[in-house]
Amino acid sequence: MSEPAISEYWRLCDELTVQQAVLLIVGIDPASEAAECEHWKPQERPRGYDPVKQALCAALRKEEVTGKNIPIYECDINGNPLRDIDGTTDVYASTVEVVSLVRWLRSRGMNTGFFFPQEDSTSGEPDYLNPKHPRYSFKLAAAVRVWQAMEDENLRRGKGPIPAMEDWLGSRYKELGLVHRQSNRKSGYEKGDRNGGAITQVAMIANWNPDGGPPETPAAQNPPPPEA
Repeated sequence: MSEPAISEYWRLCDELTVQQAVLLIVGIDPASEAAECEHWKPQERPRGYDPVKQALCAALRKEEVTGKNIPIYECDINGNPLRDIDGTTDVYASTVEVVSLVRWLRSRGMNTGFFFPQEDSTSGEPDYLNPKHPRYSFKLAAAVRVWQAMEDENLRRGKGPIPAMEDWLGSRYKELGLVHRQSNRKSGYEKGDRNGGAITQVAMIANWNPDGGPPETPAAQNPPPPEA
């Protein structure tokens, strides 16, 4: 029997218990009967549950994942806690922050599953062009975009690489984030205004001809084949 679909409402949570996080990582809705799997035999638990739980608990204790680690307590015969057990994590009481959890998963080479929505993982674009990536750099993304745009030889006609790229970037500065982040009236610009310095920096990063020279022309790039 196939597992029920995971509710999209779990995406509203900024914080999860360790067990909820583990179940979501292995593709199980925490509101399903699998929430009781800690009491199941190991072979009956969801596939991957035990290794993911072990890794996440260790990461939480070592503070590789932000959250709150609550240890398991040794109790007396009446159920009253006596002392905590070193090196343990109560998966029901301990919590992790989702943003930190996603970063940790990426650091371990994971980029599919519930925490990586389909529109991101199947878009065909690399992580460095994904604004949701924790290490996203708008200047790096802009440099890649303008470098790709220069495949259109008409954009380069009669221009050197940097002027051609500056023109392209300048026409798209808002969508690429090449704006001033704060106002400086003394310098004559407001927050959100076109940032000419950032545009030049990006063009220099993407420049494939750092030694300079005359502007390239389509004819120079694609000479006719020699006559037979």
